[in-house]
Amino acid sequence: MAVTAEGLRAEIEATEQQVREAETRGQALMSESREAEERQQLRLELAEQQKILAAQEAVNIAEIEWRKGIDADLLGRRPEEAPVRQLAPACGSENINFRKLVTECEFNWRIDGFLWVRSALRQSRQDRLESDQLLVGQETFFFVYDPSGRTGSLALVCTGGRVAFRYKVYVKARSGAFVQWGKRGDVIHDDPSYRTYGPDVHAVHVEGSDAAVGIFGLTHEELLESEWVEDDALTAKFALEVRPHGPPDTVRQSLCQVLEVQENTLSCDMQALWESGRCCDVEFHVQEEVIHAHSQILCARATYFGTLFRSGLQESISRVIFIQDCSAVAFRTFLHFLYSDDMAKVQATLFEVSLHAADSPEGSSRVAMTQQLLAVSHKYGVTKLQLFCELQLCKELTVSGVCSILAQARLCEAKRLETACLFYIKDHVAEVVMLQDFKDLLRECDAVGVKLSLFLGGVPYERADAVIE
Repeated sequence: MAVTAEGLRAEIEATEQQVREAETRGQALMSESREAEERQQLRLELAEQQKILAAQEAVNIAEIEWRKGIDADLLGRRPEEAPVRQLAPACGSENINFRKLVTECEFNWRIDGFLWVRSALRQSRQDRLESDQLLVGQETFFFVYDPSGRTGSLALVCTGGRVAFRYKVYVKARSGAFVQWGKRGDVIHDDPSYRTYGPDVHAVHVEGSDAAVGIFGLTHEELLESEWVEDDALTAKFALEVRPHGPPDTVRQSLCQVLEVQENTLSCDMQALWESGRCCDVEFHVQEEVIHAHSQILCARATYFGTLFRSGLQESISRVIFIQDCSAVAFRTFLHFLYSDDMAKVQATLFEVSLHAADSPEGSSRVAMTQQLLAVSHKYGVTKLQLFCELQLCKELTVSGVCSILAQARLCEAKRLETACLFYIKDHVAEVVMLQDFKDLLRECDAVGVKLSLFLGGVPYERADAVIE
């Protein structure tokens, strides 16, 4: 039976009443949300003040102890002792070392989704982006980025105390090389409060000032279109040398103590032996280049060679080995590590490759070199070098290169690197799935597609890996 006109009018009136009630409820909810946002902002301000208070209290405690030490004549210099200096032995030496307390570190700070930084800060009602705190030499630092550049853009913050430090700021270019921005900073921080330092840090901006503000003098918007932002990410590196307050280390020696025993020279001696070519009994043929080595050292450093030289195969008799899957530069770097165990040389080689990437043939970039080292270290069972290469590639992930690195991670059984690749794809899935490399990867390895589907669905990596295995 059809509803009468009177019934429809009654239903309309009832619905209109419900709409009015819903609107009233919506306004009340919006008011509650604004109050919640205000409470959140107040909590953030309270937390910031509590952080400053804790730092100041720590400084006060240190100052109290310093004063007690002075009162007890344990610290400071008493007037009657000021002119007196301890005499060194007539025959001997003295070494005053100001570097003993110095701590050095490098910290990479990568900001993904750089296009969204300004909007995200406005959403959270914040002026700048802050990193986690970093403890260096018992002093606490953190890094900040302010897209508006009111008093500086990219900088580091010292949280207080009596400390001397030096810093350099580098920014990663699209070539993969880190380029220094500004001069080295030399700072004596003798202030209990937080203070910011950086190449463009300045007092409150004055209209008409010609101060160069921004990374390499670029505004935030100009930076987005520059060579310093790749795959919507900005990567900065801070190099720090920190010396807390304290006297220098002084060592006095009598004549009988002057003779010094040299530090461990084994690494340098092994490297010199290899570079000299003396007593070599193995030849590696790599890209029409012959590289010599010692079978005993190869066997001691890599189990693969020990097995090979005892196998009775042609290589174990002729001691001539042809390398088809690695460049000469990468293989020399690999052998250098076997002889010296010197990771710094590996890093220096990768850095040199990145500097010359623009003039080098295709495939000789920093990432490609690291991938070659990963492959050769996995092939010959050199775990330490393999883990180092995994870590370096985790830092070099990009939308265009993640599929290639993921494929190699599976071949080399590099679980940490594979996990990092899956996390990266999860964060950039809309861009990665459009790549031909991604389609080729799924076509060649069904397990990757299954594992990625489980991973995107929220299944932990270990469980997803167990399902595939």
